[in-house]
Amino acid sequence: MAVCCVQFEGYGGSLCTKDPYDKDDEEADEIYYNIDERMDEKRRDRREKRLKDELERYRQERPKIQQQFSDLKVRDACLFTTGTTCVCD
Repeated sequence: MAVCCVQFEGYGGSLCTKDPYDKDDEEADEIYYNIDERMDEKRRDRREKRLKDELERYRQERPKIQQQFSDLKVRDACLFTTGTTCVCD
């Protein structure tokens, strides 16, 4: 008894070539398109929110040098304008 080892490679033709593309098909395609657009929008919103949160967290962990020395800048401004050190609110 011989066993044939031919693998199925799928159907290469179109299953719907003889059926006309009618209004119901067009409506279904539009619905699927709108759903895809909405899903893309949701993914984009989530991705943008995640990136914003990551950037905010990064900036909290590693502040800019300008932010690190902002209190000295204010103190120097007070010293320059009044001639004495002061506590600015």
